[in-house]
Amino acid sequence: MSKPSSKKENITARLLIDSLVCLLCVAFIMAVLVYRGAENIPAAYLINISLDIAAMVTGFVIYVCCVIDVSRGGSSSMYYQYLLNAIFLGLFTDALAWLVDEVPALRIANIADNTVYYICLPVSSYLFWHYITEILRTDHKKRKHLDKIIFAGMVISFALCIINIFAGQYFTVNEQGVYSRSSLYPVHQSYGFIMIFFCMWMIISERRKLRLYQLIAMSLYILAPIVVSLLTIFTYGLSVAYPVMMAIMLLMYCVVNVSRGREQVEAARDLATASGIQKFVLPDKFPAFPDIKEFDLYASMKPAKEVGGDFYDFFMIDDDHLGLVMADVSGKGVPAALFMMVSKSLLKISLQAGESPARALERINRQLLEGGDIEMFVTVWAAVLNIRNGEGVAANAGHEDPVVLRAGGQYEFVKYKHSLPVAVMDGIPYNEHEFKLEAGDKLFVYTDGVTEAMNIKSELFGEERLRDALNISTDADPEHALKNVNEAIALFTNGAEQSDDITMLCLEYRGA
Repeated sequence: MSKPSSKKENITARLLIDSLVCLLCVAFIMAVLVYRGAENIPAAYLINISLDIAAMVTGFVIYVCCVIDVSRGGSSSMYYQYLLNAIFLGLFTDALAWLVDEVPALRIANIADNTVYYICLPVSSYLFWHYITEILRTDHKKRKHLDKIIFAGMVISFALCIINIFAGQYFTVNEQGVYSRSSLYPVHQSYGFIMIFFCMWMIISERRKLRLYQLIAMSLYILAPIVVSLLTIFTYGLSVAYPVMMAIMLLMYCVVNVSRGREQVEAARDLATASGIQKFVLPDKFPAFPDIKEFDLYASMKPAKEVGGDFYDFFMIDDDHLGLVMADVSGKGVPAALFMMVSKSLLKISLQAGESPARALERINRQLLEGGDIEMFVTVWAAVLNIRNGEGVAANAGHEDPVVLRAGGQYEFVKYKHSLPVAVMDGIPYNEHEFKLEAGDKLFVYTDGVTEAMNIKSELFGEERLRDALNISTDADPEHALKNVNEAIALFTNGAEQSDDITMLCLEYRGA
């Protein structure tokens, strides 16, 4: 319980700090405005300052939304937040630059403020490059050398802004505190224009990965500041580049959220479809064979996600033989569900064709590996039971040990040597284990989601608790035996999040 609480406190503290920073920045600008006197500032300057403050507030709101998105289990681009900070700093220094200009006493502050303002351009250009390559998921190896060149260009631009304090190649502030551009001022924006070219090239070359509205939003972020920057080169007193950039940042945030929302809807639809298919392929009608009196069985699966990788199966091979399967696919979600359905079908076909459990496992192991490296495997317990005399043959491919109750006794684990899981290595031999059930005996098989169910202290349910749960009522029929285990797991986990699929099957043999 401490972890969620700690996370919530961290988010709250972060929001409070961000709010305080924004308020202090705006308050500082207003304090300098009062010190300077609004009547002493040209109207054009006041318009620029107002636009900067409005854009700063917009940036703060966007940043808060990003933090909330992450706290709700969503995601937010690291570079997007860095870029947001760089633009916010550009807005703050721009607003302050209009206030400290032409004030002799604030000459040093004017130089420092404009230096930071000039640095924000190459930094924001560099961050935008990484933001779009992150969105486009471009191969890092392909742009490895280009990244180095772009970083070197940013460092050089940064260094030239610092050198300007002494050389004055971009701007100067005279003894009267008056700011003026130098002849090389346009050179300062050259890195930004070069980055615009690289970003547009990347967007165009990877355009198939973007939806139309994403393409428009990113292109606007590049083209709108270009137009404004060209205007500012020839027009002093107009400084709306960063407000325009912040407006496009708001647009991109909306676009990303719309895109994320569509992806979540599509993913939810796919999961619902996969979940429906999975429920369809797992037998869930009980009693399963109402006309057969030799045995009774019950099975259930509770997936950790919408779809799971566990599966069970039971089917009559002929009038005398029952096939039983309990399996667990590595992984979760749709890929595991698809792998599960393929494995289940292949295994059922092999057993119904009359193959022994070991031969059936050898066959599906070979078939699953024919497709190449699938990076998934499946543990399987498979058995064939003669319902007339109770004699059975089982093969265990890395699965959990079965639990057996002998009539009049208690549930106990039956441990023997296992083979490797299926789809791990080609050519694996699978061993078989013979067993015999007498009238009144019960067989319980399960997946590791049962014994590895965890409580809030990260303790495992374990085999001992499983055995105790089954022995609560040794007379319970298969359905109620599973109910007892589920209730014991729920009591033990006490609300902790389910980490793995919980799948069980219990068979009671009644005899011929």
